[in-house]
This record gives sequence, structure tokens and C-alpha cells, in this order.
Amino acid sequence: MYFTEYLPRLNTISVVTDVSQGFKIEEISGVSLIAPQELSIQAKDAPPIQIKLPVSITELKISGVRLSSKTLSFSVKLSSASQSTVPFTDQTIEQWSCKDLTKTPKLGNHHSFKFVCRNCQQQLIDSSRFNFKDMPSELWYEMMDFWHCHKPENHEEHKKDYKGVLKPDGDTIIIGGYYLLERENPGIVREDATLVCKKCRWSLGEMYQDVMRIFKWNILLEYEETGRVVRENYNPGLFVYNLIVDKINSTASRKFKVVVDSKETYLWVMNLGVNVCVGGTVHDNALKVLLTDKVEKEDDYELLDIPYGQICKDFIQDLSATNKLLPKSIQSLSMGSNKFIVSYLSYK
Repeated sequence: MYFTEYLPRLNTISVVTDVSQGFKIEEISGVSLIAPQELSIQAKDAPPIQIKLPVSITELKISGVRLSSKTLSFSVKLSSASQSTVPFTDQTIEQWSCKDLTKTPKLGNHHSFKFVCRNCQQQLIDSSRFNFKDMPSELWYEMMDFWHCHKPENHEEHKKDYKGVLKPDGDTIIIGGYYLLERENPGIVREDATLVCKKCRWSLGEMYQDVMRIFKWNILLEYEETGRVVRENYNPGLFVYNLIVDKINSTASRKFKVVVDSKETYLWVMNLGVNVCVGGTVHDNALKVLLTDKVEKEDDYELLDIPYGQICKDFIQDLSATNKLLPKSIQSLSMGSNKFIVSYLSYK
């Protein structure tokens, strides 16, 4: 297993890799750059170790080579800044936002795309019939409550003068971080409070204050690209990722508690917007997260309200799976009496 991380402030790439028992630094015969994002470590009487980098480089300047137990580590100094860092407030990944949808082909004044049922690919929404608007923020409701309650010039008893939800008109679809809001849809039927595909009865979303809330993970984005049909899915873990980033941006909280099947998991977000490679997969704009099922001071951790249990469970499983791909020496760490596993995650 190996791990690489781009450190923009130091303008270096950190490399950590597992090596076999008895490996010696003196046995390294060379390190070469075999592609802009891949290097190779050659050693005597051993196959080369190929390592993928999180960013592209043009030359190798290696320093700080160390061997501890069965872990080899070193730094690659970059001759110039590889890429700019992501602004702290821009680290959410807004898949299928109005900006993201401009990647679809443009016909006249509109971009041409469809949203279809993930199960049967039945057309649900044709872009030519609607205007699309982004939801201001996933924390919009909280901010509206705060704004109405705390306007400095208002000293009277607070009375809400908004209806608690943005309701689109018949020609508009509002795009949230993980859902679409629509007034009505002939291809969708209600079964109690649940929305299902009229053709195949696939679950699509829920009714919320008389508005259809269609979850992105239950539909596909369909459009044409160079003569072929592209169907793009939405990873539901992105909902949790963006929820965490929104919370950090709005409240500065970095410690969260989630509850799945009555089991508590504690998350400590150590860093955002990092570029790493784990298990051969590059994670751009990733979260560095510490996880544990027991902490000394539980009150330090804010409950992260995730109403969709399976999505939260999958998110925790993704973090655990990524942890197992790290070199053994950096899979865990201790802070005081708290013992954490380390993981990185991005859905970009």
C-alpha cells in the first residue's frame, strides 16, 4: 500500500509506501518519473514500486528519505506551484447545479438534457420545458430563521413571514445539493408521502410541504456528447460530504457525531480540500477525517442529522474502506486517550 499527498504550502508531495521485510535504503538503485503523475522506485532483486501522484510534475527532486520498520517515506520538491488551493468556502462539490449543467450541449438559449428514472430510464424531466434555479444553501432554512429572528432593527416579537420552503412555480425546478424541487410531474406518482416512478414504481423521493423533493441518487442525468448518450449518476455519499462542508463553513464545527443503527460514530475533520492518492485513486478536494466509536468528551461533537440511514451507513463504510488502503503506519493515530483511524474522502 502507498499514499501520496500534495502539500501546497510546502510545495512538495509527501510519499509513504509499505515495503517488504528486510528492505534497505541502500538497495534503492533509482527513482524515475515514468509519467507526469507516476513515479517508479527501483530496488535490487525486487520488482519496481510504481506510485501514482495526486498532481502532475515535470521533474524529480527527492529529499528526506527515511525507512522505519516496513515503511519508506520521502518528499518530492516541486519546482513551481502545481495548482492553486481551493478557497475554503468553495469546497462543496455541486453536482448537477446550474453551473455544472452547462457542460451539457446548448440548443438555442437552453442547455439540452434530461433527468430519467435510475431504474428504468423513463424520462422524468426535459430541460427544454423548465427554468432551473439553484437553492441558495442547504442551510437556507436555518439562515432564514436566524435572519428573521435577529434583524438588528427589529425589536418586536418575531413572526415568520415566509412559508418555510422555496416553492417553484410550474415552469421552474429548484436544484438543491442533493435533490430537485418540482411542483408536479406526470411521470411521478405518490404512494403516501413517497414519490415513485409511474412506470416502474422505483422510489424517487418524498413530498415535503406540498412540493416534490426528488433525490438525485434515485435519478440519472442524461445528455448527448459527441454523438453518444451519457447517463451520469449521483453518489449519495456526496450529500453527507457537502453537508459536512456546509456545517464547517457556517458554524466552524469540525467534530461530528453520526448515529447508524443505534451505533455512534465520531468524526473529526482535520482538513478540507486536500489532494491525495490512496490505493491508486486520486482524491481531489478531499476531506481528511478521523473516525472512532468512542471519545473521551462526547459533548465536543455536534450531532450531524442525516435522515437517510443507509446513506450515512454507506458513507461510514466508504471511509473505513479507504482507511484499509493506507500504509499500515498511517492508518491510525492517538490523541490523548482517544484512538482514531485515518481516512480521506472525496466524490469528485
